[in-house]
Amino acid sequence: MNVLTAGIIRSTMRVSLLLVFVFALSSGCTSFTPVTPEEAAIQQDAARPVICRDGEDCRQKWARAVSWVSQVSTWKIQSQTDFLIETDGPGLASPRSAFTVNRKPFGNGQYKISIKSA
Repeated sequence: MNVLTAGIIRSTMRVSLLLVFVFALSSGCTSFTPVTPEEAAIQQDAARPVICRDGEDCRQKWARAVSWVSQVSTWKIQSQTDFLIETDGPGLASPRSAFTVNRKPFGNGQYKISIKSA
């Protein structure tokens, strides 16, 4: 092996070690925060859709959905209409859920209220 080849190999090894070090350091900065048991229970409640009938039944159940989101969400309601509720989103590595609630026609004067947590 000549001197030039040995120098190239050493330089390549240094760059490789530097890249491994930078990758290891940066991956430690993006740690995942586990979901708490309370948050898991909230997400489980949110996974169950609600069916309502057009009129007073839907108005009452939609009002309860707004109230539920206001009570359990760490994040403020960002947008609210008769068919959509959205909260602000969580920051990086936050175990707290953001919510999107939709009310969609289900047929025969019925609607499906579904909650997505993220």
